[in-house]
Amino acid sequence: MRRPRVLVTGTGGAAGVAVMGALAGDEFDVFSADVDPHAAGLYLVEEDRRLPISEGGRDSYTELVYDLCERHRIDVLFPTVDCGLVLLASARIFFSEIGTKIVLASEETLRMCLDRWALHRRCGGEVRVPRSMLVNEDFNSSRFEMPVIVKPRMCGGSRGVELLEQRDELERIDRDGSLLVQENLSGPEYSLNTLARSDGRVVAVVPWTRSSFGSEIAINGNARRRAGLEAIGRQVAELIGLTSMANIKVKEDSDGEPALLGVDPGFAGMMPPMTVAGGLNMPRLCVDDALGDFALESVGQ
Repeated sequence: MRRPRVLVTGTGGAAGVAVMGALAGDEFDVFSADVDPHAAGLYLVEEDRRLPISEGGRDSYTELVYDLCERHRIDVLFPTVDCGLVLLASARIFFSEIGTKIVLASEETLRMCLDRWALHRRCGGEVRVPRSMLVNEDFNSSRFEMPVIVKPRMCGGSRGVELLEQRDELERIDRDGSLLVQENLSGPEYSLNTLARSDGRVVAVVPWTRSSFGSEIAINGNARRRAGLEAIGRQVAELIGLTSMANIKVKEDSDGEPALLGVDPGFAGMMPPMTVAGGLNMPRLCVDDALGDFALESVGQ
């Protein structure tokens, strides 16, 4: 009986390489794919499992990945390239027809996570969220105390996020609905690495402080086991219908209450090694779940 075949895409990035490391061993046949033929992750597997993705031509990225899955009889697709996640989720039914399960949240959940305003409206009233306003023609800067945080409505990591200290700066920003203004929370920030089964059951929340960064990716951190952080991570995951893994970002206010900043539904580069080092191999459990072999006892439930 052949071993399950797992294809990891985006293996030229930190997330892809980390996922491959988490899946290493004899349990799966791991394939590696990237648009860069020199991607580091391609050389973590045998030559016949290195799958460069050709750019250009008439085929889309999703079609190219579909072709690889069909040709190599892939059982589980583990995508780590953020820009292609929504398209892959929308094509999930087509992948299932060739026997490929995708480790990925639903298209609806992904779109909500990418739209900070939609996420705010979905979770506000259920969990603490920063006081926020969409910057459109109805925006009134006098409703905020300075300084404030200004960020793009649509997610792009920490790109475009600014701290404005002067009200005249706030008055000059574009009011085309593409920006959000939020209160500036004074407490520490946490990443909540969250794991949910394909049926939506949240089985693990691992809080981390992010102590240093490189190229907008966390490169160091420390675990922080706190009931309040784990509770908000679990509640947010349930509210957005999370499946597989996500990085839920929160920050404490002056009273120490955590407030939701955003949800990264991709696979942040530090998530797998940090959680694996802590004894919880989330990528492996996601693959087990896709294969219908998720063991709750393995995560201490």
